[in-house]
Amino acid sequence: MAMKSHTASSAKGTRGKSVLVLLWATGASEREFLLGFSRYARRHPNWSINLLRARESFSADALDAIESGAYDGIVTDEATLQQNPLIRPTKRTALVVFGTRPSAPAYACQRISYIENDNTDVGRLGARHFLDLGSFASYGFVLTTVPHGWAKDRARGFREELDAHGCTSAVFDPRKAKRTLSDWIRALAKPAAVMVAWDNIAIEAIAAAHRAGCSVPGQVSVLGVDNDDILCNFSSPSISSISPDHDENGFLAAGELDGWLSGSFRKGNRLKVCSGKSLVVRESTAPIAPAAHLIHSAREFIRRNATRDISVKDVVEFLGVSRRLADLRFAEFNNGSIRETILRYRLEEVRKLLLATQLPIVRIARACAFNSVSHLETLFRQRFGDTMLRWRQRHLQSDRSNQSADD
Repeated sequence: MAMKSHTASSAKGTRGKSVLVLLWATGASEREFLLGFSRYARRHPNWSINLLRARESFSADALDAIESGAYDGIVTDEATLQQNPLIRPTKRTALVVFGTRPSAPAYACQRISYIENDNTDVGRLGARHFLDLGSFASYGFVLTTVPHGWAKDRARGFREELDAHGCTSAVFDPRKAKRTLSDWIRALAKPAAVMVAWDNIAIEAIAAAHRAGCSVPGQVSVLGVDNDDILCNFSSPSISSISPDHDENGFLAAGELDGWLSGSFRKGNRLKVCSGKSLVVRESTAPIAPAAHLIHSAREFIRRNATRDISVKDVVEFLGVSRRLADLRFAEFNNGSIRETILRYRLEEVRKLLLATQLPIVRIARACAFNSVSHLETLFRQRFGDTMLRWRQRHLQSDRSNQSADD
């Protein structure tokens, strides 16, 4: 096997099978993919492999060679394929793609294989890691700026695993966000567990947490994907990361290419899924501090007793610590003081009763330990931007509209 980095035009006229590999090879996943690919390709010394790994390598000659069908096989990744429409499978050229297979075939001539990680399970593993660490107040996932299918799959797996354990999660989508990542992290209840689509975003998430005044991992734990050793250990704190088996992906890709080049595969749209993965724990997901557990216990006590007329004193006595220490921990790990947290939970109970019952406002106020209806009206309007009656009518109408649409 010859591994070369010259221009694509040199592939013309070579003996054996000509193969073009188009990968930037700047990240850990691509470098490990190449190692796995070469491990298999060494079995085939008649493969002439041309590696293009920089944007500057896309010369006119290289593009002409791709368009004219000079290669028997092309191996590339999902992003490169999207950016370069000339890269496609033909009767002459088989295509192997490292990335998510589209739901609908994109090519009339189907001589193409997709190599995927089990990205949904990657997300599930991230969620299980956080669940094993202890009770977080909130969970979040940060997507990529470009809408990659693998990133969405990881977010879905993360959300589904948390849902199965009765936990909700928020998603930060940079393409749709109306606020910065720092503001989004600041708004998460602390301690917060944040998984990101890949390690590069983990660097950004830690910087955003610091700009938001949040410590990592004290108030925000961050988990990446790809286990890029240089990035993960360069960061401060170092980044915990899930490591998909990219070496195995490369090996599978070479195996698929072998099937096309040898004639074992005639035509079709093939998929190989790699399920191997491991988790490397570093500083960014250190176990939750005892102080964070203290706040979690306090929030649970407040939630369970939200409809009773509990006070700050009741919460402090439940915790068994001094008022000064309780105030200090709430300032460090909670969005709001003890008094503000009690009020937030009581107002949430008011909203639940407004939606779930037809009780009059005065009875709802009494049920949630508000002695003054007018005071409750003021607090509700300040928090939710409307009176209780209008809020109830608007949301009930919205629910009925949604039910009609479903019918």
